[in-house]
Amino acid sequence: MTVEQFGLALLLVLNRIADNLTKPNPATKIALGLPALTRNGTIMNFELTNDAVAAIAIHTVDGPGDVVPAPSGDVFSAVSSDPAKMTAAIGTMPSGLMAGKVALILTPLVKLAPGLTATVTDTAALTMDVLTVDIVGDLTPKAISLDTVDAVFTPQAVPAS
Repeated sequence: MTVEQFGLALLLVLNRIADNLTKPNPATKIALGLPALTRNGTIMNFELTNDAVAAIAIHTVDGPGDVVPAPSGDVFSAVSSDPAKMTAAIGTMPSGLMAGKVALILTPLVKLAPGLTATVTDTAALTMDVLTVDIVGDLTPKAISLDTVDAVFTPQAVPAS
């Protein structure tokens, strides 16, 4: 092999590597834009307050888990495990950095309901994402209260008066 042939072969290999680095891997699964909340190593359910509608961004990821564009023409759909207690629909993010992007819209229809699921699928047959949801009451603190049951008493000298 001549120096010119080696140089050309090396250039072709480097171009192929550059193409692979600049082209994203194809999407393989759907991922909702939520952090994984855990308590003692257990993944917690998503808490949906009964007085709010949640919009959760939908992403598509490749094998290693990097966010990549959805396949061209891909259409998402959503279904609730119990439509009488919570609706699940596809819409768009109403505001923020993701405004206008495709989103899962969750609407509570009851005051309390644990263990519901919302499943997001698509027409490109990517791996679906399932979100477990607990409909809960308003979690905003309303007052300060004292825990007198668990009060701790320590000895002191008797006051003079």
